[in-house]
Amino acid sequence: MAKSATQQPGVALGRRAIGSVFGFIGLAGLLLAVISFAWTVTISPLPVVALAVGLLGLVGWAAIAPKDFVATLTGKQARHGTVSVFASLLLLGIVVLSYVIIARANIAVDTTLSRTFSLTDTTFEVLERIPEGSTLQITGFYTSDALEQRALDDQFLRQYDLQTGGRVVVEYINPQEQPAVAQRFGVTRDGELFVSLLDANGNVDFSTLTYVPRQGKQERDITNAILSLLNQRVLKVYFVQDRTSLSIFDETANGLTLMDNGLRFNGIQTDVLNLRQLAADGETIPTDAATVVLPRLRLAITEPEIAVIDDYLQRGGGLLVLADATANENSFLQQESAFNAYLRENYGLVAFDGVVVDPPMQVETPLDILPAAVFGEHPTGAAIGEGQDPFFRIARPVLAVDEKPATVANGRIMTSSQQSYIERDLETLFTTNEYQFDDGTDLGGPADLVVWAWDEQGNGSRVMLIGDGDFVRNRNIDSGTPGNAILFAESVRWLSGREDSLNFGFVANPSGIPVLFVSGSDLDVIGIITVAIVPLTVLFAGIIVWYRRTFA
Repeated sequence: MAKSATQQPGVALGRRAIGSVFGFIGLAGLLLAVISFAWTVTISPLPVVALAVGLLGLVGWAAIAPKDFVATLTGKQARHGTVSVFASLLLLGIVVLSYVIIARANIAVDTTLSRTFSLTDTTFEVLERIPEGSTLQITGFYTSDALEQRALDDQFLRQYDLQTGGRVVVEYINPQEQPAVAQRFGVTRDGELFVSLLDANGNVDFSTLTYVPRQGKQERDITNAILSLLNQRVLKVYFVQDRTSLSIFDETANGLTLMDNGLRFNGIQTDVLNLRQLAADGETIPTDAATVVLPRLRLAITEPEIAVIDDYLQRGGGLLVLADATANENSFLQQESAFNAYLRENYGLVAFDGVVVDPPMQVETPLDILPAAVFGEHPTGAAIGEGQDPFFRIARPVLAVDEKPATVANGRIMTSSQQSYIERDLETLFTTNEYQFDDGTDLGGPADLVVWAWDEQGNGSRVMLIGDGDFVRNRNIDSGTPGNAILFAESVRWLSGREDSLNFGFVANPSGIPVLFVSGSDLDVIGIITVAIVPLTVLFAGIIVWYRRTFA
């Protein structure tokens, strides 16, 4: 009898210990099932197995130690700390589940008082233009060497996703790991960004692919590209292709394919037209033309052709005139030509017969020059950053005069230096390549190189006159000087009226990474440490203490 009395408590204690182990397994299984389901949001094998283990654990506990199971639920075992252990497990599950929900919610907060890393109202207005039912994707290509740049860009890319409720999604691709995809996008260097619409299957619609020019101002660059994509079926630039050797289909050093590609990367469609044929057939410039470019024409424009251009401008069109100097008779835009007279009478713009010589601003010779002054009052001039000045080869002087219609505003954008002069003896210059200042014949500087006019109070038409047609050739765009491409692109932007769509109150150009949010992988590491390793370590220590006090 004594032996039986001493062994019974040991048996009871053994059943209680085993039952408690089953109880811990059961509760852990249930918590794992809930967390895994919240993480995957699908009925996958992991939550199903975890749920089965949890139920079996609780059933095993109830079968092995029913009194202890009931006592735990009714609070009678609280004095032994069992409820505290289960409460700790429950708290751990709640914390982990909360972390999963917050991580999935992709919450980001701008903690700067000046809201430096928040999107502007202008960006919100652009994002509201995304068509209903459409999804826009921002695709970034970063190698492992550009992770810091990716983190910097992600400050703003994440905001586009959040502020549109998922209508703008972001995807990062390592071009070294997926070279075929990078080639399809046309990636040429690290850190390039593209925006595009997704098709019905969630794949990139490459017909809408728009390149994001990187100028170090994340929000402006990205929003401009999105606006370009949304406008690409609205904006179209036509190049006059008769009487010129410059073609958007010519891939040689003398062609314009780089300019054409640049426009298309910005979401602007391009096409060609024959001005002479339009005049002969009595037709007009297409109504979808946002800008018409006259790229270094060789022969004079006739009166019927001027009428075609005038009809287009009366409809509020934009005209970009690239005028080279020439000594040939009947050449394009001679000082006494009918088209030059038309530009002067209607817009106050004049092209002179001459060449700007500017030794202080020469690149190779005094005929290949940089502008000495760029005026930022005009959007095109304001877009030319420090060290981004274009260079002109044999620049022709142009001028914006005060004698013009009252509804028209005009002005200059770039000029030569005070030490420059205008060489008027073009025949000698082009025949012998000799030139010098002749008092009484040549004119002193500075000379205007780029001028503009806007019939703002009238029909809304815009004209820009640039005294060089060679600066847009492929060889001069691909020379490593960004100013030529910027001048052309910003000229088209202004002539198309696009500068009215973007008016940023600030330009976000951070030099470091603020404490805004961390990447998904970093968040997972932090989450594992804070909501798993640390609490589980404390919980394990508590279980050991509880077990020793209860069963020892």
